[in-house]
Amino acid sequence: YHCPSVTKELNERSKMKFFAVVTLTCALFVHKAAAQDGCPSEIPIKDGCVDYDQDGETGGMPWFDASGPAYEGGPPPGCDWYGDYWDRCQRDGNQHRNFGKTACEACCFCGGGVVEKVDPPSNKPTRPPTRAPTFEPVVCMDIPNWSFRGNGCDWYTDQDSKENRCAKYPDDQGSGGLTPGEACCGCGGGDSKTNPPSNKPTRPPTRAPTFEPVVCMDIPNWSFRGNGCDWYTDQDSKENRCAKYPDDQGSGGLTPGEACCGCGGGEYWV
Repeated sequence: YHCPSVTKELNERSKMKFFAVVTLTCALFVHKAAAQDGCPSEIPIKDGCVDYDQDGETGGMPWFDASGPAYEGGPPPGCDWYGDYWDRCQRDGNQHRNFGKTACEACCFCGGGVVEKVDPPSNKPTRPPTRAPTFEPVVCMDIPNWSFRGNGCDWYTDQDSKENRCAKYPDDQGSGGLTPGEACCGCGGGDSKTNPPSNKPTRPPTRAPTFEPVVCMDIPNWSFRGNGCDWYTDQDSKENRCAKYPDDQGSGGLTPGEACCGCGGGEYWV
């Protein structure tokens, strides 16, 4: 014999337990389905993160999912679309795989993307730039008051003359028994010195007339059969090679008398 009231109460409790189990199961199913469709929540964006492109690299055509345009005539959903609202990654980020990736994998905002390596700043000093090669200027002074039959160094080195007078009249023996090749800067003579750098202050100009120094530069890299200006103007040589070989036509079709300061050529600067 069973008491009706007790039996009825037991049935009510069983129904309540049954409905509780069903409700919990549905909630777990919905949560699991949502987890499968979306990305894990609360994933911070990584520093230096870059979204993947369509080729699985960075910097190319932007990735987008395979769901089609988000609205009529609109663009397909890409990483920017997922980043516009916080819940899109959690809701749909693991669906619509395209180009081999879902939004959870391709987009930084959804926890994907890639962190590109950036070299850390270095405390090591950089090397200073190398100095460009410079040509050392030669300062030359004609022998004062030298002349031959009234013609001084200016006449032998006249730039307006159509002839190379240094080479044409090398044996003109003038003042002090010197030839143009010995007395005149423009002919390879004179008093030539290289000005070293100095920290001393320059002297004030004198009132007496002074001879104006001529700064000459040999034509860079000029040579004839391997012999450059140094060979033609070699002070240790017993011969005046500028005068002996005036027709040696070297680099650029120039002769020693046109290319070399010591032979009356080069480039002159006052």
